[in-house]
Amino acid sequence: MKALVRLALILGLGTMLASCAPVVEAHYVLSFEGVAGIQVTERRRLPQDNYILNWAVPVRYVLKRDGYALHFSMSDIASASHIIVTAKSRDGKPLRIVPRPDRKSYTPTGAICASHIFEKPGRDVMFFSWPEECSHHKDRMQLAFALKDADGNTVGDEILPFEMKWDGFIYYIDSL
Repeated sequence: MKALVRLALILGLGTMLASCAPVVEAHYVLSFEGVAGIQVTERRRLPQDNYILNWAVPVRYVLKRDGYALHFSMSDIASASHIIVTAKSRDGKPLRIVPRPDRKSYTPTGAICASHIFEKPGRDVMFFSWPEECSHHKDRMQLAFALKDADGNTVGDEILPFEMKWDGFIYYIDSL
């Protein structure tokens, strides 16, 4: 019986190892460099062990308007081109971020390109991602949203263009 269990484990491990392959993919980051009013506040190399040939990229931005400020930051997630957006009024109160559905873009297969995920019910922190396969929509590469105060009044409306900038490669082991 022990021999059968060992054989099954060896065959299972062998099959698993044989059906895995290293994958190297280009890595892109969302960039707001050069957008009017947006300032880069931090630039650094993303600290992933599985990066090849990457360099320092902007990871934090700020955009100050008359009644509010927007802060943009990139986390250290290697698998997604994304930005985290927070919105505060001039007096430091959180503003609600409302994505603009009229600015959606789609892949050739019909999938929506932009993804908006909110961390908490107040909707003042938004995780925005844009897959690399959507980079053919140069005219639609925009982060578009309205900002609302606690009373529901619109205090701002933003349509911010961005680019997908190449930041080297990532590698990982994938199963076939």
